[in-house]
Amino acid sequence: MGTSGARVTIVVVARDRFSVARRSLESILAETAPPFDLVYVDGRSPRRVGRWLRRQALVHGFRLIRSDRYLSPNVARAMGMERVTTPYAVIIDNDVVVTSGWLDPLVRCADETGACAVNPLHLEGDDPARRIIHAAGAFVTVEETATGRVFSERHRHLGEPLSAVPTPFVREPCDLLEYHCMLVRTDEFRRSGALDPAIVGTRDHMDACLSMRAAGGTLWFEPASQVVFLQPPPIAWSDYPYFLLRWSEHWTGATLAYFEQKWGARPQPLHYEFPRAQRRIGLYRVRRRLHQLVGPTMAGRLMRRVVEPLELRFNRHVVPRLWG
Repeated sequence: MGTSGARVTIVVVARDRFSVARRSLESILAETAPPFDLVYVDGRSPRRVGRWLRRQALVHGFRLIRSDRYLSPNVARAMGMERVTTPYAVIIDNDVVVTSGWLDPLVRCADETGACAVNPLHLEGDDPARRIIHAAGAFVTVEETATGRVFSERHRHLGEPLSAVPTPFVREPCDLLEYHCMLVRTDEFRRSGALDPAIVGTRDHMDACLSMRAAGGTLWFEPASQVVFLQPPPIAWSDYPYFLLRWSEHWTGATLAYFEQKWGARPQPLHYEFPRAQRRIGLYRVRRRLHQLVGPTMAGRLMRRVVEPLELRFNRHVVPRLWG
């Protein structure tokens, strides 16, 4: 890497796990046509993952930035973007698998539209014939409610099988992009202040998109490019410290309070619940074991009345002290 003539730098950061990082990076290296540069930001990955990343950096010649502490995604993205010298950058999470020919359509869309940022079609599922839609361009409105102004999101075909979409997706502008995989115009993105370090938890993609649009940038959806988001579970035991911190009460509360103050409106109520829902995914091992021991009905009752309240207390009072 460090290829002469590259127009794009791929910046890889952790979303909430490290155990799928190998699968993600191997897809990027295998499915991305040169020339391109690559910067990998490793925020305290487990030793085994860290050793593998160091070997890959030596073999493939990309830049590896290692931190001995867990990094919020925006801090990691900023560290990576500091090393970008190409006109474009792709900020991609370490739990995304790219498909053949994914990069060129994103660059072509930005070239032809002048976009500040472009999203591919985000899918979920290992079987190409049975993949579902995770993100296909979203639109945002501000609603006046009895309790204040609220950002309302409209996602198209969320969770639907790709094969069931009645008409093919087309390139089009939109209001909201996902950070799972986002191509940005480097200079314009930097000027917009999209990587606010005070956004440490949820809604980082919404803050970035609002910042880019406020600075006059346009956002586009390009379905000719497709990537696959690896939704948890599974979650390796070594993932849990960062997973619990990433969706922690501490990071979430600070971020949402700051977000509302910054933009004069708050996200939809479900987005306040989203981090807790993510942590409930992380309890899948406990849930599965209880199902085996006491059956689904009693397991559900124990999860609601015992396990989830205990996890909430642990997350509020212990996680910030251990890993924050």
